[in-house]
Amino acid sequence: MIVRHKMNHYHELELAAMIKHGNHAAFTELFERYSPVLYAFALRKVDDKEAASDIVQDVFTKIWTKREEITIEQTVQSYLFAAVRNKALDYIAREENRDRYLKHLTSFLHDSLQNQNSADEQVRIRMFNQMIEEEIERLPPRMKEVFNMSRKLHMSYKEIAATLGISEETVKSQVKRALAILRPRLQNIFFSFLTLPF
Repeated sequence: MIVRHKMNHYHELELAAMIKHGNHAAFTELFERYSPVLYAFALRKVDDKEAASDIVQDVFTKIWTKREEITIEQTVQSYLFAAVRNKALDYIAREENRDRYLKHLTSFLHDSLQNQNSADEQVRIRMFNQMIEEEIERLPPRMKEVFNMSRKLHMSYKEIAATLGISEETVKSQVKRALAILRPRLQNIFFSFLTLPF
């Protein structure tokens, strides 16, 4: 039986130096020492358990894969919290952009077609809206239900959760996954749609 040497008596800077030279035990010790507090910090920022866990994992993955290149000028703790904060900000920016995507897509189409005559423009927009509805219909039933309540009925996550008897976190996750599925499909439709002859 192989017993991993305990490294909890090492200072964080000693651990960082050992990690730089490929010491996996030091890396494990640093992860076990800081991942719980970093997860709690990330969760306060993004309010999503899965995303918070992914953020912390990404930070430590980068530390290991880039260990020879990383230079820590302050404390290891400060470096870790700054890295998690930056990852969280990136996540929030992506989520905000994704959440706004469908809302602005039709209006963007409308603006792009201002030079078309009114009848042609209306036909294009009706066709595009139909394509959106068809893609939404392809979503899994519960995901589609949650998505439509959010986007069509303009219900809050809390209202949807109360109506369906599920958690707000589940509602948020379902909407996020629906947008992740729909965005690439609709982006392809959008750009091909602009080239349709009329």
